[in-house]
Amino acid sequence: MVIFDTIDTAPMDDYNYSPISANQIRLLLLCDHSFCRLSPAAVVSKTHGVWLGEASYDSDDAINFLLFLCTIGFWSQRQSDRLKAAEIADRSGKYQVQWNAVQSLFRRPWWNRVWTVQEQIVSRNQTFFCGQAHIDQQELYWAIRGIYKCHATTGLLDFGSQWSRIRLLELRDCSPGVGSCNHPRQSLIATIAYLADHDATDPRDRLFSVSGLVRDFLLCGRPSYVIRVETLYTDLVRAFIKEYNSLDIICFATIFRASIDGTSTLPSWVPDWRIKLTPLVVPLMVSQGAKEYIGNLRPCNYSGFSACYSASLDISPEIAYSPDHLKMTCTGLSVTSIEGLTKFPQTLFHDGEKEELNSLPLTAYQELPMDASQLVESILRCLVLNRGDHYLNHLAPIQRYLEQFRIIVSEAMKDKLKVPPWFADWLEVNSDFLFGVVRLRKLLDAIVDSKEIEEGRLPDLKDRRGFLARFYDTMVRMQRKLVLCKNGRLATVPWRAQKADVICVLFGCSVPVVLRELENEVFEFVGECYVDGYMDGEAIGKAKERQFVIK
Repeated sequence: MVIFDTIDTAPMDDYNYSPISANQIRLLLLCDHSFCRLSPAAVVSKTHGVWLGEASYDSDDAINFLLFLCTIGFWSQRQSDRLKAAEIADRSGKYQVQWNAVQSLFRRPWWNRVWTVQEQIVSRNQTFFCGQAHIDQQELYWAIRGIYKCHATTGLLDFGSQWSRIRLLELRDCSPGVGSCNHPRQSLIATIAYLADHDATDPRDRLFSVSGLVRDFLLCGRPSYVIRVETLYTDLVRAFIKEYNSLDIICFATIFRASIDGTSTLPSWVPDWRIKLTPLVVPLMVSQGAKEYIGNLRPCNYSGFSACYSASLDISPEIAYSPDHLKMTCTGLSVTSIEGLTKFPQTLFHDGEKEELNSLPLTAYQELPMDASQLVESILRCLVLNRGDHYLNHLAPIQRYLEQFRIIVSEAMKDKLKVPPWFADWLEVNSDFLFGVVRLRKLLDAIVDSKEIEEGRLPDLKDRRGFLARFYDTMVRMQRKLVLCKNGRLATVPWRAQKADVICVLFGCSVPVVLRELENEVFEFVGECYVDGYMDGEAIGKAKERQFVIK
């Protein structure tokens, strides 16, 4: 039997589990009744039918092609299989009509509604209907896997929402007990951020809709649609800090930021979860795998780590709030300020972002606390956040990256069309940046001329542990800028950072942060940052403690 538009659930009550519908749970929340969440313990063995909509002229083609693609999901990584997948992936080739049909199906509203994620992940027996055509959960899973093998991250097919759900399904099933539906392994904060491209009619559902997917939903308090959005989001930050003795959550305001012109209704230290973003598995440094209270939605087989950002060591945060909760006072160290900023290539700006920050003047320095070889290594560490993998689990292999960097720069100097355009653009717009008295172009000339470069060894962008991939993650996807600090250190900061912004280590925060002084010792939070030489507690004891009032 197929049951449409419902999923069995129950109030979160140790003594009374009784199945109710998904619509009823929304009504309970709306009326501010008992604390509710989707309960895997109450899911019964029924087939949950998902209605994607009426049939269209190409919906049958889409379902049939997905059933074909699920066989590709089982293919190995052998060269012959990769070639077959590449042939099938051609959007203008033999399967052009079918690919267009799948894209049309994936653009139906159901896929982007944030509430439907929980309905799909919690239910283990689902069938997706579009008119009379249908595909079940397992078939869809392998079809998405097949699409990934065909298109991966080419951008030729938009299936981000579907891929996010596959990742959550894998985390649900990755191990018995922990990581299963009864014991979710992912955190509330990481999950909210990962679903940032989904739609929510009510912004409070950004939090409430993941209640059955995360292990620490209690941070949200008692779900209520009476509470103001601003209060809900602010209270989440306060609850997180209290529960985990950590300030790391405020770093999500680096990317979940409504405005930089002072018109936001939230304090600058509170992430605005209403902002829609293209999700990243690891959107920030505080999403590192070593800190599980946030963590990230990396695959289960990437759970090990050997490195951890720990700028404030294990010093607990000292926090006070103003009566209206618009200002937060915390203790920390002011370690330096920003002086010179590299430019962010205009081609990489997102729609609506301001470009005038690129025109800030650069400052020359007479001395730097390092020689040329140390400077190049420091630059590389900043460009990859000193991590050698996509999930920030391990230190960067700097000597390997140095060799790859020299090869890429050498090729770019000969013909910039031989290297990825975003890397060539970054080199071009920053060639006159001053490190001490040396411009970047002179520094690059020196490292290229210092040793003969072999031909034909350009690093592959598909190597997720290679320099190019890590540069892309940091400078393009995270949109970071390399800067020179007043004390001569190098750092990587959010693109919004400006000259004279203060770089601080706040007690209880795993990474340094950028603050902007507004007036009378009151600051605005700009974002997290990487400062070479200050990521492992080196600043502790070297600067006088002070309080920062952030609004």
